Amino acid sequence: MKKLLKSWRFIIISVVFWFILSETISFTTLAEGFAAAIITYFAIILLFGEMSISRISYRIPIFSFIKLLLFLIFNIYKSSYKVLKIVLAETPVIKTVSLNTHCQNEWHRCLIGNCITLTPGTITIDLDKTDYLVLCMNPDSKNPDTLSRIILGDFEKALEG
Repeated sequence: MKKLLKSWRFIIISVVFWFILSETISFTTLAEGFAAAIITYFAIILLFGEMSISRISYRIPIFSFIKLLLFLIFNIYKSSYKVLKIVLAETPVIKTVSLNTHCQNEWHRCLIGNCITLTPGTITIDLDKTDYLVLCMNPDSKNPDTLSRIILGDFEKALEG
C-alpha cells in the first residue's frame, strides 16, 4: 500500500490517459482506469525493479518540457523545408559530425539525441559523455562549435531551465 501512495502521480496521469483513450467519463471508466494503472505500476516494478533505486532523475520541470516540445516542433518544420529544398534543388551531401554538448544530465542528453533524430536531415548515431556523433545532411558550417550551437542550441537551452 505504501508503494501505491508514493506513486500517486503515476496513477493519476495513467487514469487521465485512460479517460482520453476511452473517450467516456463514467464511474466504470474511472474504476477500470485505476485498476489498469495499478496493474501497470506493479508490472513495471516486477519487470524493471524498484524505481527509486535508479540514479538517473527522469523529472523535467513542466516549463522546460513545454519549451523543449515547442523547440522540437519548430525545428522539425524549419528543417523539413530546408531538407525539401536540398533534395529538390541539389544532390545532398551527408557527413558525420561530432557535436560537443554541455549537458551533464544523462537523461537530458538522451532526450536531446532523440530530438536531433526527430529533426529532418539529422540522425544521432552515438552518444558519449560529452559528444554526439550525428549524421547530418548538408551541414551549415565546417566549424564543430558552430554546428553544435546550430543543432544543439535550442534543445540544451530548453532543458537548462
